[in-house]
Amino acid sequence: MNSDFIYGRATLVASLLTIVFLIIAVIMQYGFKMMPCPLCLVQRGVFVLLFITILSEYLSRNKAKVSATFRLFSVFFSAAGMGIAGRHVWLQNTPASELPSCLPSLDYLIDTFSFAQIITKVFAGSSECSEVSWTFLGLTIPEQTFIIFFLYFIFSLIKFYPFLHQGK
Repeated sequence: MNSDFIYGRATLVASLLTIVFLIIAVIMQYGFKMMPCPLCLVQRGVFVLLFITILSEYLSRNKAKVSATFRLFSVFFSAAGMGIAGRHVWLQNTPASELPSCLPSLDYLIDTFSFAQIITKVFAGSSECSEVSWTFLGLTIPEQTFIIFFLYFIFSLIKFYPFLHQGK
């Protein structure tokens, strides 16, 4: 079987899975009333960016340079997602007494602070980011998200690898 065909199908499946993960997050928020903390919302944003880049790469698969650019963005966004989810896991393992009690809503932060200040406050975390509200197979939501981003990272690296050795 042609490797382009396999990569194309795998890319399509990866983009559809990203939508599934976002739908699950929305169901958990509105169906089960599990309000996301600011870091969860940032991770959702990274999933949206990852979806856009993976789908764009799939749609541009016949244009090698454009496709390579989207594959590189996929590597970047999945690595960023791992970093954000890793920070969230670290916050969950930090005693709540060592974290600020709570953050204002993301809407308030956006209206009041600069982008750099928002990033600093969100990544500093709060006690709401350290709460474990749900687990599956013994893993918290941020731990599961980290694993998903890691798998996307590996997938993106595998897909980008041929472009690194094209000129050799």
